[in-house]
Amino acid sequence: MPETAIAPPPVFNRLKAVLLHIPFYSIETLARLAVDTELSKASLSRLTRGKSRPSFRTAEAIAWAISKRSGVQIHPCEIFSADGAFPTPSACKLMGCRGCLPPEAWNEQTDRIKPLWRNAKPGEWSRFESDPSSPGNKHLTDIS
Repeated sequence: MPETAIAPPPVFNRLKAVLLHIPFYSIETLARLAVDTELSKASLSRLTRGKSRPSFRTAEAIAWAISKRSGVQIHPCEIFSADGAFPTPSACKLMGCRGCLPPEAWNEQTDRIKPLWRNAKPGEWSRFESDPSSPGNKHLTDIS
């Protein structure tokens, strides 16, 4: 009888939502985070897209880099979660932001909010929702 591979449970992450709140990472995000964490851009890309699970060392390195660049003490469980729950529900609140919308919410040509985001409340988009159709989740996987 062949062995059945059991897939590990997913790891929820809100890495991009946190990184969007740190000016240092606004340009060359993955390249800068790779230097700060001594991880490869490829592994960070897979991680931010939800294609891989972080090791404990990786989660710690990312939390340390974010803490260093933001001045906010961040624990790895604020970025990665086994069940989709985070100690601080909103990434905006975690990072000391009064509430914002991500760059993906704006149409650059018209300087208006995109229809998908019209009902989004500033700061609320950064709450991780297990619903993949949530506007915040739909756009938080594209990072460069």
